[in-house]
Amino acid sequence: MKVFGWDSKVHIDHPDRYFRQYVAVLVAGKQKIFVNAFCDGQSFSDWRDRLVVVSDGATCYWQALYDPATKQFSNLRINARA
Repeated sequence: MKVFGWDSKVHIDHPDRYFRQYVAVLVAGKQKIFVNAFCDGQSFSDWRDRLVVVSDGATCYWQALYDPATKQFSNLRINARA
């Protein structure tokens, strides 16, 4: 999978340890789930009610699409380095 803005060898270690937000989206008419992940939920007191958007932070912040039909992830984006 291509990782936007990073060397292709970069990956997310232990994605289960991140706080995650899920949003249902339509991409080219297909149902997908947008995953927004971040490593520090303490910094965002309203993260359960509002989408967390951060411009940098490197691997502490990443996003991806999940396709429930194929059970595949795509479009992994890792935030820029500060």
